[in-house]
Amino acid sequence: MKTAFLFNEFDYGVSFFILDGDYTHLDGVYVNSVDCEEDASSELTNLMYDPVDGHMLHRKATKDEFVQAIQNGAAMIVCGFIP
Repeated sequence: MKTAFLFNEFDYGVSFFILDGDYTHLDGVYVNSVDCEEDASSELTNLMYDPVDGHMLHRKATKDEFVQAIQNGAAMIVCGFIP
C-alpha cells in the first residue's frame, strides 16, 4: 500500500509526497496543533523531517505524480506543519 500526502506547511505552501506504507491514521494531523495528539504529531515529525537539519526526508512528488498515485489506489491524507 502507498499513502499520498498533501502536506501543508502554511508559510511554505503545499507539498506532495508518496510513501510506501499505510499512514492513514495521520490524516488531519498537524505538527504544533493543539487539536492533535502528541504521539501522532511526533510520529509525523519523525516521518517527515530530518532530526539533524530539519529538512524533508522524502522527495517531493509533482502534482501529476500525486494524482496518478491516487488513481492507482494510494490512500490520500491531508496533514502538515503549523509554524
